[in-house]
Amino acid sequence: MKAGRAGPSRRSVPGLVPRRAALWVLERALAPATVLAELFERAERHYLLAPPDRALMRAIVLAALRERRLWEALLAQLMDRPLAARQQRIRHILHLGLAQILALDLPAHAAVSTTVALVGTGGRRQAAFVPLVNAVLRRAVRERERLLGLRAAYDPLHLLPDWLADRWQRRFGPDPVRAIARVLVRPAPVDILPRDPAAAARLRAELDALPLPGGVLRLARAGEVSALPGYEEGLFWVQDWAATLPARLLDTALRARGLSPEDAPAPLLDLCAAPGGKTAQLAAAGWRVMAVDVAPARLARLRANLARVRLQAMAVAADAALFAARAPFAGVLLDAPCSATGTTRRHPDILWKRTPEDIRQLAARQRDLLENAARLVAPGGVLVYAVCSLEPEEGEERIADFLARHPDFRRLPVSTDEVFGLAEAVTDRGDVLTHPAMLADKGGIDGFYIARLLRAGGAADDGHAACA
Repeated sequence: MKAGRAGPSRRSVPGLVPRRAALWVLERALAPATVLAELFERAERHYLLAPPDRALMRAIVLAALRERRLWEALLAQLMDRPLAARQQRIRHILHLGLAQILALDLPAHAAVSTTVALVGTGGRRQAAFVPLVNAVLRRAVRERERLLGLRAAYDPLHLLPDWLADRWQRRFGPDPVRAIARVLVRPAPVDILPRDPAAAARLRAELDALPLPGGVLRLARAGEVSALPGYEEGLFWVQDWAATLPARLLDTALRARGLSPEDAPAPLLDLCAAPGGKTAQLAAAGWRVMAVDVAPARLARLRANLARVRLQAMAVAADAALFAARAPFAGVLLDAPCSATGTTRRHPDILWKRTPEDIRQLAARQRDLLENAARLVAPGGVLVYAVCSLEPEEGEERIADFLARHPDFRRLPVSTDEVFGLAEAVTDRGDVLTHPAMLADKGGIDGFYIARLLRAGGAADDGHAACA
């Protein structure tokens, strides 16, 4: 990572360092191959940010990305003429400034002084824009109430890229998409899943957490997760409510068909398993698990995450599209790489770096992964396919294509009880489709598509006996 060091005068500006880190992240966040979480971690290490500054840096970047189109619309009102296309860095700085003044409600003098100081860290040519940035942000402070009114009246559909807004409206309708966009603007809550019910009551009390169906606890005040009570003890891991459903649906299907962790002849298979939340769920439920992921670094993180919560799994570094085993598995979970358009409230950069071509390419990859996953399912076994995407090519169309080519598989429909009464999440075909505006009164959830499939043959093919 290359980044210029601040001189003494720059370091003397209180709060400048986390803003420098925020600018560094924002300038790289929209590159196609970058991962926002990894950029955050690199910036935190390089700028030696303490926990409060890490939280501030992340909040500023996320606010700048969530309402990126609104900040551009407001700049058109606050400036006499637009910035040239080559002045992208100044545009990023102005976005960071407006996000602090209008979205985060930070003290005006701190937002303006640190953002203006940020301009001066970029050399003589960039420093020429100090008067402009200063004037724009001071005007934003003076007209804050008017600008907040414009923000409140802004059509949420316009916060989305046009191509994605069009796709989602065709799928859900304009009003549901507006509801989704309103949730995307708000900071996403942090959900934790206790390792066992005995820890849940303690964590709920100590963290002042909101209990969600299925044992998930939603934190009222997140802060630094690693500083929370119970973290070092390994009492919980972070996992969005919707992300807990794929492993739960595999567990409930196997148990309903007579297979329990105690008598399972082989482990369950978790493909594309890192960072390990679903592996941890299955292991905490008593199952032996084989976790497969192609990236050694991600697999190392999975091992570390499991070790912290005192759970075990067999971790294997392999391409899930090519992975082979000596014997098939009674249960296979494939949480496939996808466009992740269902997680944009946590990763708003995805809105601006994904394209329709990305979705087509990912759908082809998912087809290969599903083909291999199917080969790994034993007769009478269960396959759960999941993507954190709202795009039909990666969800319903992917499964329709798969079932058309695999007559030995059929749907194992999901019941409303299995999703804790959230009937709107169960499709007419018995799949699961969540989106961010569900449970909106509690803060929303991530978007997921989940299909559960049963392979014909074996003693379990009547739907009641044990899996082979």
